[in-house]
Formats: sequence, structure tokens, C-alpha cells
Amino acid sequence: MKSKWEGVEFTFGSHEATGSFILKEVEDITNQLDEHIIQTQTMQFSSFKKVFEEEIQQWNDKLRM
Repeated sequence: MKSKWEGVEFTFGSHEATGSFILKEVEDITNQLDEHIIQTQTMQFSSFKKVFEEEIQQWNDKLRM
């Protein structure tokens, strides 16, 4: 999962009415985010998670920010 986020680039544009910055082209990013949140939640219920428990929790926290 971590390697899939390393190359992600966010594209910003300005909102026409306010001039505020907004994220553009977010569909692929939100799909990946949703998929990875589900994967980390699934890992949290695994009987084999003990070795990776802290890393799983940290990663889940980062994804849910």
C-alpha cells in the first residue's frame, strides 16, 4: 500500500467564484483511499496481525485523517 501512495500527485485548481484552491481529478485517489481503508480494517481483524499491529494502526490512522 505504501508504495502506491509514493507517486501520487495532487492537482490543484482555483474555484471560479472564490479563488480558493480545490483538488482536481480526485476520483482515482478517492477510490484508492477507500480501497486501502478497507484493507487496513480487514487486517485489524486478522488473527495474524500481532506482528504488524502497530504498523497497521498507524497506517489506518494516516488514511483516515
